[in-house]
Amino acid sequence: MAPTITAGHHAVVYISGTPASLSTEATTKSGSNKIFQITAAAKQVLDPQYTQTQNWSAGPTGTITLNRLTGTFTSTADETTHTMTVSGKYLPMTPLLYANDFSLSMKPKITDQTPFNQPYQSVAKSVRDVTGTIGTFYDPTESAALTIAPYFNTEMLADATIAIKLYVNANLSLLAWALISDEELKAVLEGNLEQTISWEGDSDADGHIISRV
Repeated sequence: MAPTITAGHHAVVYISGTPASLSTEATTKSGSNKIFQITAAAKQVLDPQYTQTQNWSAGPTGTITLNRLTGTFTSTADETTHTMTVSGKYLPMTPLLYANDFSLSMKPKITDQTPFNQPYQSVAKSVRDVTGTIGTFYDPTESAALTIAPYFNTEMLADATIAIKLYVNANLSLLAWALISDEELKAVLEGNLEQTISWEGDSDADGHIISRV
């Protein structure tokens, strides 16, 4: 069941936990029998670096690409007669906090590719950069604060890549691989703390950073 956004908050923030094992996990076919997605929704975020083993009944006929953020394996060909299970590791996702504000920026870096002795500049997009912030507030005496306050600081000091999911509503959820780059705590009102997290996107073994889910 999808979480309910509470008054004063705009999104639910999920974070990834310790990798857990997958063993011949079932997938469901869609997209003209070209897309195989792990059936169990709780196991669809796959470890960003661990080798995920595809167990095919036969084939595959086409070339397979993997999106670890959505747990999908996409073939370039129709795999009507084939089935596939997955063995490897996934990341359990847990709701950590409600965000009262967040931002997301995606932009390419523009590089100069002007040939020598040409009168006009020629540019092209190169690597793409994804960054974001998450803002929340809470009563530091609540038991939940004992989990929220130290989590991002711990991950930042460990230089760990985590999966962050922003659930806005039933039509919009975003998942990204993130490195925590900054954490700020402020006492804005008596009995309340305001926390702002900044993060930068980090690509997984297959070159993905962010995905809509």
